[in-house]
Amino acid sequence: MTPREHEELVRDLVGALAAPRDVRTVGIERDVQLEGRLAHHQIDVVWTFEVDGVERRVFFECRRHRTPLEQRDAFAWVGVLADLAEAGVHGTGVMVTVTGHQSGARAVAEGHGAYVMELRRPAEDWRGRVRRIVLEVTQRVPDITSVDFDHAPSSGAPGVSEEPLRIAVDRLFVRTRDGERSVREVMLSGVLAPAGCPASGMRAVRHEYDPPADLVHEGRVVGRITALHGVAGETERVLRQVIGPVDEMLMWMTGAPSAGRRALVRPDGTAGRTGP
Repeated sequence: MTPREHEELVRDLVGALAAPRDVRTVGIERDVQLEGRLAHHQIDVVWTFEVDGVERRVFFECRRHRTPLEQRDAFAWVGVLADLAEAGVHGTGVMVTVTGHQSGARAVAEGHGAYVMELRRPAEDWRGRVRRIVLEVTQRVPDITSVDFDHAPSSGAPGVSEEPLRIAVDRLFVRTRDGERSVREVMLSGVLAPAGCPASGMRAVRHEYDPPADLVHEGRVVGRITALHGVAGETERVLRQVIGPVDEMLMWMTGAPSAGRRALVRPDGTAGRTGP
């Protein structure tokens, strides 16, 4: 990985980690030139975002040396941040290393309000942790595949007919001496299995009415029936999602594997979180 590729990777990881946050990202730029009070500075990656209408920035220094980050490197970085702050250019500083760091470097950075992070592939960090999650959700879906009516002889009343109804079933109601229920409710009554039991599947349904029942649409009787029948029941749909294995992910974390917060970035660019 070249220095440019390192910077581009950090930029992309910052974007993936920023996406689910409750902030509005203004921009994530690479190779930004900023003017301090005493000198001109090149910043590898700058993340600008808003929180409650206030604009903030994070400055990233991408270090890819042969040796771990040293104390003097951290002093140089906090000096850059201080020079920018004196010119009114404020932001939180983060050093991103791929070769580790000395404890002194972290102490210097954190003592000046900056951070040291390590970008690497996960190794022993996964011991005792969940590496693969399989989510299976079973949906039980009530369904009606056919509905028909046995019409009572026409009474001659306006709107009452033995002709096939051309009204959507979910807008029809059955009215008897016991009250009024939707056709859908009647068709599904008694065919849905209790919670915890297997789905009932689809089956023939028939309801007889003696005396005949009224078919009601928008409060108006549109027919009289002696039976309501068709096919109704419930079907199952299983939704399955696999998260992991996490050993295929890149890890963005603080240099101390046993402490601090960890953020995972998957190969497809999506982000998640783990750790305390």
